[in-house]
Amino acid sequence: MREGTVNRDKIEQEAMNLLRRGQTEKALEAYLSILRHDPRDRRVRQKVAELYLTLGRKPEAVRHLTDVARSLRAAGQMRAAVSIYKQLVGLKPDQHELRADLAECLTEVRRLPEARRAWEEAFSLVERRDPAKAIEYARAVSRLSPGELPPKVRVAELLEQNRRIDEAFDAWVELGREARRYGRPDDQARFLERALALQPDHIPTLLRTAEARIAQGDYRAALTHIQKAYTRDPRNVDLLILLGQALQGLGQVDKARKVWIQAARHLAETGDMERRVDALRHAIECGGDDPALLRELENADAEARRSRIRLHEMSWAAPRTDDEVRVIIAANTLADYGFPDRAREVLDRADSQVKAGVPWKVRHAELLIAQGDRDAGIEVLRSIQPESEEMAADLATRLEVLGHRPEPGASAAPPDEGEAEELVDDEPTDAGRQASASPPSGSPSIGTPPTPAVDIAVLEQEADRLADDGDVEGAIAAYRRILEVDPTNMEVLRKIGEVMSGRRHAARRPSAGAAPASAEEFSEPIALAIPEPSLETVDFGSAFSEVDPDAMASLDELLLDARALIEVGLHDEAQERLRGQDDLEALVVQAIAARGMGRLDGAQTRLERAIQGGTEHHPAYIEALWELAGVYLLRHKLGNAERMLDEVEALDAGYRPMEMAIRRRAIALLRQR
Repeated sequence: MREGTVNRDKIEQEAMNLLRRGQTEKALEAYLSILRHDPRDRRVRQKVAELYLTLGRKPEAVRHLTDVARSLRAAGQMRAAVSIYKQLVGLKPDQHELRADLAECLTEVRRLPEARRAWEEAFSLVERRDPAKAIEYARAVSRLSPGELPPKVRVAELLEQNRRIDEAFDAWVELGREARRYGRPDDQARFLERALALQPDHIPTLLRTAEARIAQGDYRAALTHIQKAYTRDPRNVDLLILLGQALQGLGQVDKARKVWIQAARHLAETGDMERRVDALRHAIECGGDDPALLRELENADAEARRSRIRLHEMSWAAPRTDDEVRVIIAANTLADYGFPDRAREVLDRADSQVKAGVPWKVRHAELLIAQGDRDAGIEVLRSIQPESEEMAADLATRLEVLGHRPEPGASAAPPDEGEAEELVDDEPTDAGRQASASPPSGSPSIGTPPTPAVDIAVLEQEADRLADDGDVEGAIAAYRRILEVDPTNMEVLRKIGEVMSGRRHAARRPSAGAAPASAEEFSEPIALAIPEPSLETVDFGSAFSEVDPDAMASLDELLLDARALIEVGLHDEAQERLRGQDDLEALVVQAIAARGMGRLDGAQTRLERAIQGGTEHHPAYIEALWELAGVYLLRHKLGNAERMLDEVEALDAGYRPMEMAIRRRAIALLRQR
């Protein structure tokens, strides 16, 4: 091995001497002899290619450069491979495979605009002569344009032109789905009708197309699709609802009324009380104001309200002791923000005394039911001994809605008279019963500007002062402002419990000469269930909205919450709030939180994903570029940082001018070191 190394060095020195004397052919032979000894030497192979070019022997140069590029890709050296592939593209501009290889390398190093251009150039070379490759390259362009419809339309058209019918159908349907997400019913209808031209009897697509036409107000076009679907599936309740909308929109109210009544009956059979109420209301709007129909609506509305009952929201189910407050509030908060498993863990860790109480059993039962374990939830509810007539009635109602009927002769009885006397002070309030009918006070919603960052310590002192002065409403409002920023602040949750129960004010400001208050004097239940964020009402009069009933807060609210948590240094909780969210802005906020915890790898990964999957038209795209530039700066990747800053300025020359100047200065200083 040592002799081979010496010979190689000697040969390479001779080759360089030959080049200095202008003997290129002999120098090439010397380098080729080295390459025969070690074919994996990329540096020498690249030198061989260079000499072939000098001699005008382009095919040999291309062959060696191609080997170098492939070797670099296999070694994961994508940036070096990009340089070689660009050289190859210049030598062989008509070879689409080279442009495709270049595009893949550019994608790997996140130079996405350049990658898209390379794919477009590759596509243009094969568009008319190689349909399969044209489709492959068009799909690659589409993947790099997630927010744009035209590239996806081109893919669907190519598939259709080449008689790949099933794939073309799926592509048009996906385009219709995407147009719907963007609120473009005209495009949605146009794309879905292209799909129907390929599969005319596909009932789900017929219904979605009718829905889009109704959203446009084109009721006659909608009827065409509805009638076709109706002949194949006349009992489809979604179809009946669309038919009712179309007929009502055309002014054919008598026919629409009959359809709405038929839809209401089908919905009653399936137990969909909310949509049944909506169908009956439409029937009445169409002139069905007979007493029987009005009574049916009244009964359906009552049944719908019964189906919405959740026992942990009742005032009698509110926690009473400090230990119950701590456990139940934590479980409620986690459940409300979409972490039912963690809520269950909090309940499971409670001590035996808390588990024996009604608040724990009710919260546990409702979590089991929400997670699909209805039978286990029913068993927990059946084990509860009612403490009042109201509690017995609510339990019976909930069990009935869940499909459980008490055995003959078995009834949940309220406590005896002696027990009832102890509950005189436990009268439930309307506020307690409706505690979860609306989002938490001050929760951000769509269209509402984010709450400014607050000084939690100052606000907590003010809330404590208000509580000590007996201003219950003012204190609770102040504490809730803290919870907007930190919804799992156990200390604040405990203080709210004390204020609402009266214990804090009594403990801090006893009356002159009065004996210390005992716990029994403040036995009123604490109505502390964290309210569930409300869902947007589904408007079945225009189009179906795909609302996930388990989605407890909109993405906009979660983003505002996460940004607020970052402002007060709670980066881990901010990341947890956005777990599972892949929207571009959500990835940016997760990255900011990761950077705040010193996790630069995680921040960089999320930001690169955001940029790769987003487009410059997204409002948060420029923020992603800016934050990624900051991460690259921290890691002293100056070229990457500079490129990101260049892209920011290309999108908005006036973006953060002072900070931009500082970052440019930082790059210059680092390069001087």
